[in-house]
Amino acid sequence: MASLVKLYGRQFRQHLSYHPVWQPGTAVVPGDWGVLHDGVFTRQGHVTDLPRVPRPALRHNRIEAPQRFSVGVSFRASAGVAAKPDPSLAVEGSLRFERSGAVVYSARDLTATRMDNLATVLSALPWLSKPWTEDTVLVTEVIAAERAGFALAESDGGEVKVSGKASALSALDVADASVAFGASSAATFAMRLQHGKKPHPVALVLYKAETGIFGRPKPPAPVGGPGMFGADAGDEPAEPELPYRELSPFEVED
Repeated sequence: MASLVKLYGRQFRQHLSYHPVWQPGTAVVPGDWGVLHDGVFTRQGHVTDLPRVPRPALRHNRIEAPQRFSVGVSFRASAGVAAKPDPSLAVEGSLRFERSGAVVYSARDLTATRMDNLATVLSALPWLSKPWTEDTVLVTEVIAAERAGFALAESDGGEVKVSGKASALSALDVADASVAFGASSAATFAMRLQHGKKPHPVALVLYKAETGIFGRPKPPAPVGGPGMFGADAGDEPAEPELPYRELSPFEVED
C-alpha cells in the first residue's frame, strides 16, 4: 500500500496544488498537527492539547468548482453497450489503467474550513521545544467533499469494474451519485465516499516552521527597536515575523 499512497499523493499535489488526505475521508481538522509520511499527512495531535495555544476560530466557505483529474485511466464499456449510448442510460464497464501510477479522482460539493485566527495560533506554538520539531506540520485549512471517488494502480494493465450513467463514466466523473465500483484487479485500489452526516476531508493546506542554518526553528523577529540596518527612532514598529510558512505541495519529497 505504501507505493500506492506515494503515487496518489504525488499526482494529487501536482494536479490540484493541495496536500492530499489519505485515505480520503479520514478525520482531520484545522489545528491538527503531525508529520508527512510517504508524502501524506499523519496526525499526532491537536493544538488545543498544547499549553497556552488558543482554540482555532474556524470559517467555512463553499467551493463551487469540483476537484477532478485523471492520469492514464480510460473507461471501456462492456460488450453489448452501444458505441454512443444515451448519456442518461445506466451502463457497465471498467476503468482501465494504462500506466504505472495511473489515477482517477473526482470530488464535488466542496467546503473549505480554515483558521480565522491563524496568526494568533501560529505565534503561540512551541516552535523551540518539544513536541514540535523541524519536521512538524500544522493543518490550517481542510477541503471536504460531500461525494468523492478515486481509483489508482501501482502497475499498468489493472482495472476496476464500474457501473453508472454513461455521461459520468465517459467523463471519468467517479464522484457522480450514479457511479458504483465493483471488483478490482491486483495492485489496484478504489474507493467511493457517499453523501453522509459530515463531508469527507480530501485536501489540506499545511504550515511548517522556518528553519535556520542549523536546522532549528527560527524565532520571530523582534517587535520595534532599530532594524538590521539601523532604522530611525521615528519609524513605525515592525510587525513580528512569525517563524512559520505555508508548505508548498510542490516541495514535498515522498
